[in-house]
Amino acid sequence: GLFSRFYLGKEPKHSLPEGLTLRLLTHTSLLQESEVVRRDQMTSYHWELIGTAFVGLYPARSLELAETMLEHFRTRGTIFEGLFPRPFSVLNEITQEYPEEIWARITEYLGPPISRQAYAIREWLRGEAWWGRECEREGALSFIPTGVVWQWVDADVENRAWYLSSFVPKELFREKDKVC
Repeated sequence: GLFSRFYLGKEPKHSLPEGLTLRLLTHTSLLQESEVVRRDQMTSYHWELIGTAFVGLYPARSLELAETMLEHFRTRGTIFEGLFPRPFSVLNEITQEYPEEIWARITEYLGPPISRQAYAIREWLRGEAWWGRECEREGALSFIPTGVVWQWVDADVENRAWYLSSFVPKELFREKDKVC
């Protein structure tokens, strides 16, 4: 909270420091697997504020942040586990900016085997909230060019075609300028 107030307050006197901010966002205390779940809404809120500002100021470093997020996606006790998906809005922003690069990283975690992490990434791609309700936003799969997704499927059609079908949103649509 103090960090975000100091650097992101109404009239900050200092700009958000690149290295320090990335270290803060990826600090081990936020990423260590634990049986104790951090369900603090304010932690998620401040993480999202700082993460969004970081991505806006240092877009070239945002892939490093995304890699950390994917690596710890839904890990028990981390900032990325929870019922409060605020940090994933930052990952959505990075995915919109670097869709092919993020897809390449995502595919490293999709499996097989289909782990808890792979399942959670699939739900995020699909646009599902962690508690089973649909998100207000589109799933992240809509940000990724269909060509790179099909290349991934084509590399192992037998195992990936059926799996990709589970990423598709529940509701189909027909729009002239948008691929369903």
